[in-house]
Amino acid sequence: MDSGEIASSAGNLSKQFCSQYQPYLNRTSSKLKHVVQSQNVLQDSLKQEHTKIKETAVNEVQIAMTLVNHYRFKLQRLSKEMAYLQERSKR
Repeated sequence: MDSGEIASSAGNLSKQFCSQYQPYLNRTSSKLKHVVQSQNVLQDSLKQEHTKIKETAVNEVQIAMTLVNHYRFKLQRLSKEMAYLQERSKR
């Protein structure tokens, strides 16, 4: 065999190999693109949910702090009233 026949045979083998696996590779490539698109959609959804949870947590903390302040003032007022009543009962 001379170098021309070897090159021709190698070319034919390469073409046969590619023609046999090309449909499989095309399907796989298509499936991978679909998976990547699905992952991007999922990632965006997770980011949105994370933002919602973060905002909800901040709102809950603000509500809790408002309640704490409300009850603290109420407790201070009751404490003053009790001290006043105690002082009055001593007289």
